[in-house]
Amino acid sequence: MAQEPRREDGVTIRLRRAHLWAVAGLLIGLAGGVLIGRATSDPRPVLYGIQSGGAQTAPSGADSAPESAAPVKVSTAGRPAFGPKDAKVTVVEFVDFQCPFCGRYARQTFPRLRREYGSRIRYVSRQFPLAIHDHARAAGVAAECANEQGAYWRYHHILFGHQNSLHRRALLEHAREARLDLTRFRACLGSRSAKARVARDERDGRGYGVTGTPAFFVNGHLLSGAQPYAKFKQAIDAELKKG
Repeated sequence: MAQEPRREDGVTIRLRRAHLWAVAGLLIGLAGGVLIGRATSDPRPVLYGIQSGGAQTAPSGADSAPESAAPVKVSTAGRPAFGPKDAKVTVVEFVDFQCPFCGRYARQTFPRLRREYGSRIRYVSRQFPLAIHDHARAAGVAAECANEQGAYWRYHHILFGHQNSLHRRALLEHAREARLDLTRFRACLGSRSAKARVARDERDGRGYGVTGTPAFFVNGHLLSGAQPYAKFKQAIDAELKKG
């Protein structure tokens, strides 16, 4: 019997189509890899809630933010401070009272710095409320009002002990706990001067290169994020050793 001819053309066509689909898939995969690589290698620092350039982001590992190479002249005039004015090292914090990384720093690292360095450093606080935190600005204004009564650091401590309770009524309760004059405190909360001080700190912070919180300047050297205690110790000790 005569055999049916083999359909070489059909097989060849199917194989060629399979090869084309494989090549197309490979190209799509390579393109996706390039895009992902660009997205993950963005050199701009990402801190809690803000990426430099203004884009809001999800909370990220703020602990890995880089230090600045050159010192910045950071104004401390009229801002809440403790420690001698002629201290060899000045640490300036830019703080958001609703920022969880700021809270972690305030509860864990800040007390250790005060215990270890005492009067060897001057510590200054400035405000940097982030737009993604509903109560941060009001809390900052309230802290300014506490400062008017000489109780900034006491109120600072109370706010970080109650970060989940920063609405207006809570701010008044915290003022009572801090033993403030509540009549003066209420009047201050609505004052232009307290709000203006917060706005000035925020504006100055951006000018100094602050993009998120917490942010610190150790003798003008930027230290960003809730860094481990060892990082602060390294920066402060290096400044104390300078001639």
